[in-house]
Amino acid sequence: MIDSTDRKIIKALTLDARLSNVQLAQQLNIAVSTVSRRIDALLRDKVISIKALPNPFKIGYKASAVIGLDVDLNQVDDVCAKLSGNSHMTLVVTTFGRFDVLIIADYENFELLNHFIKQELPQIQGVKAAEPFFVTETAKRYSGMFQNNSSANSIEIDETNRKLFEILGKNGRVAYSELADELGISIATVSRRIAHLVKKEIIKITAVPNPAKFGFLAIGCVMLHVDFSKIDNIAARLAEKTEVHVVMKLTNSFDIFFIVHFPYPEQLYQYLKMEIARIDGVLNMETFIISEIIKLSTTVTGLKID
Repeated sequence: MIDSTDRKIIKALTLDARLSNVQLAQQLNIAVSTVSRRIDALLRDKVISIKALPNPFKIGYKASAVIGLDVDLNQVDDVCAKLSGNSHMTLVVTTFGRFDVLIIADYENFELLNHFIKQELPQIQGVKAAEPFFVTETAKRYSGMFQNNSSANSIEIDETNRKLFEILGKNGRVAYSELADELGISIATVSRRIAHLVKKEIIKITAVPNPAKFGFLAIGCVMLHVDFSKIDNIAARLAEKTEVHVVMKLTNSFDIFFIVHFPYPEQLYQYLKMEIARIDGVLNMETFIISEIIKLSTTVTGLKID
């Protein structure tokens, strides 16, 4: 059960997840031991994850795909664990429907993305088949967290920062001393690099809430076939919905992919039936109900944290 103290801690961590337990305790006027115990419980119970989210506009992620996987059900957990450890995976969920697992993969270019799909995925034991849906444009994902300055050149990222992204992408509160040991550099250098990356908005280290833990028990991934001449209007309309936190335009098979969350399955069903199905230009849809969120590296709108 998430109480008011948990919510205060989560809200503070969404603003700056690198705040120490002492700083959080002072800010919230509670004991340091309480902060430590609460954060440990929130992470253990998967109420939140704390990680560095890379700014795709500055890092230069120009190739993305939603990928549906047919997986041996006896090996789903192992497959998901393997995928979630890959820093290029920004979504890993298990689903009910045609696919057992859905992922979103982001790479610097399509050559690297295709290599992952054709060479790396087939090597993961338990993956029987993969169907990629390539993303042509993202209409909603980070909800204003990063400014899309398409005219700006991407920033060159050195190997040390790439390793830093990978570690912080799994645990955004790793101690500077641990990072220094892992990367073979000084604590001062680690501190300086992280401060620079955050200041330049190359990454944001934040708490990412799990919507299922905030009472949203019906979370669906929906793919739409639409009238192509109306795709922009439909994507924009979807992005306006508070409960929709990802909207992507696709280039093959389906035309639009979005993720939506509601407290109850009945509300999700009514939304799909009464709103989505009646949008002018929507031809048909396929829905995948999320059974478990393994990895979520995006902001989620509509959650009342405070």
